[in-house]
Amino acid sequence: KYRIQSNAFEGLWLLTDELLRRLQSYFAGSSTSAADPFAVTFNDALPLQEFFDAIEEHLRCRQVAADIAEALEKRAHQFRVVEKRLLVRLKDRNPVPLDNLELLLHGTYEQLMELAHAAEGANQQLAFHGVRLSAATRLLLLLIRIRFGL
Repeated sequence: KYRIQSNAFEGLWLLTDELLRRLQSYFAGSSTSAADPFAVTFNDALPLQEFFDAIEEHLRCRQVAADIAEALEKRAHQFRVVEKRLLVRLKDRNPVPLDNLELLLHGTYEQLMELAHAAEGANQQLAFHGVRLSAATRLLLLLIRIRFGL
């Protein structure tokens, strides 16, 4: 009997898959008696709650990334509008006061940079949770295959 445990649900996939593959290749090459054939079983309930938690975390990260992208789009639009107004004022032959447009441009630029860094972090988190979800899905499919003999 072998028992595999881990603190991370999705971390079990690679180890379980590799162990199963190696055991099958080992016992396929050796002569096993008919009274004691090699069999892999999984009798516990399928870990659906852990799988659903991985799905929810991935969806949460997708929502955060979408919200940041939307805010980034709004700030980029604001930056372009302020930039156009500033350029129009600077192109005039008659000097016109800038009415703190340069401060607004600088503030919008700072917000753009903060949102860009947040978007980068959100995309990294999304990639991480995407890999976690992929591993959790593969593990669940492996357990279903073992449990129901597919």
